[in-house]
Amino acid sequence: PNLDKTDKEVAVKIDASSGESHGPNLDKTDKAVVVKIDTSGGESHGLNLDKTDKENLVVMKIGDYGLIREYNKTAGLAAVKVGDRISKVNGVGGTAKELMAKIGAKAPMEIEFEHCIEKQINFEKKGRALGLSLIMNDKTTCITVQRIDAGLIADSNAAATLPTGQVKVHDKIMAIDGKTGTAPSLMADIKAKETFTMTLYSWNI
Repeated sequence: PNLDKTDKEVAVKIDASSGESHGPNLDKTDKAVVVKIDTSGGESHGLNLDKTDKENLVVMKIGDYGLIREYNKTAGLAAVKVGDRISKVNGVGGTAKELMAKIGAKAPMEIEFEHCIEKQINFEKKGRALGLSLIMNDKTTCITVQRIDAGLIADSNAAATLPTGQVKVHDKIMAIDGKTGTAPSLMADIKAKETFTMTLYSWNI
């Protein structure tokens, strides 16, 4: 009764760096890198992206081939990383769908990547509902936090003394007790365990 299907995504309510510039194709801001690539010749950016959150387009894998892989070879600390979100293309933000369309164009472009903050938070249910609404599908290796209602997570957030101890809307659950896997396997672990450590990627959205 807690499942609402929308297209191929499922919303689930459960109980329970700074780096130096390397060459002319990089502009560095506080927690973001702006990478200039040109796909007009048919080259691919080579990124596997998660777009289950309509407001957040996140790098889940950097392919063995592609323009971002080539850029990373000389980028040093300013490399694009798994967990980075695409915040702007050609200086303009947008929804995940809009940004996907822009980076899919065959043209020169500037892509701004915002680095994630990785958080590990411990939870003990003690019979309480987590109070989370989540977005997932069978093919992803993460679960997106869609909404936080009354429950364990909201209480934990209120008691946390630092932002890194809080779960936020748009966060992505990446592992449970250090174990990664598909979204369904992560969900199964959350439901089955009384105590667990949740690893999340987070951004300033």
